[in-house]
Amino acid sequence: MSTLWLFLTIIPILMLITFFITLKFNGSFNYDQNLSGLELIKEKLSMKIKFDRILNMMFFGNLGYLLPIVFIVVTSGSVISGELEKRTMSNIINTNLTRRSILITKLACLVSLILIAVFAEWIITIILIYGINAQEFFDILKLGIKFLGLFLMLLLFSSIGFISSCYFNRSVHTLSIIGVIVIISLVLSIVATTDKTLEWMKYLSINTLFDYSNIDPNKLSSFLGQYMIMLFLSIGLYVSSYFIFTKKDLSL
Repeated sequence: MSTLWLFLTIIPILMLITFFITLKFNGSFNYDQNLSGLELIKEKLSMKIKFDRILNMMFFGNLGYLLPIVFIVVTSGSVISGELEKRTMSNIINTNLTRRSILITKLACLVSLILIAVFAEWIITIILIYGINAQEFFDILKLGIKFLGLFLMLLLFSSIGFISSCYFNRSVHTLSIIGVIVIISLVLSIVATTDKTLEWMKYLSINTLFDYSNIDPNKLSSFLGQYMIMLFLSIGLYVSSYFIFTKKDLSL
């Protein structure tokens, strides 16, 4: 688990470093010093919007989302069912650990890894922005809200995988369910953007709950409701996982 997590956490961080260094050395943060007044404001605003879109496209919508999802699908989908399938759960239970302690330990470990990964990426992003003195081109508060949304989205998918892992005794069933849900959600969110007549499909996708491109820090309504839904759904699924695992007949 830790090796896969480390690998899939380092890659986005390296891409972030490459992204900012490339922009810096290519002079992308430079603007015409002769501009002033309204023209200067428009130029900086245009650059701010451009960098925000690039970061959205590269990180929140693709690399920074897909790589953690791979970890979540593989890990959450086999965290319980994988040990049941390999018959190692009996060894753990024979150590006098209760089902409750086993579940809470695994849950805490999974959530902690997701939290640490997203937090590390957020911190590195802030360090890079201030390190190259480009803070005037990025909305720091907006970035923080986006990283929070990314964490909640990953948390929601992990809770789906976790409850599936607690319900099924074979990891292949769990991995199939979480994998299909992730793929369908991603495809529906992409298809919904291709034509206005297909826009309704976005409401069938979990990804819609993290609408990073329309987040406005000055309008809580642009993200708070979706974030609360992701949080409560995650808590509900994790709590349900507890009751499923503690009540089920384990195949030991």
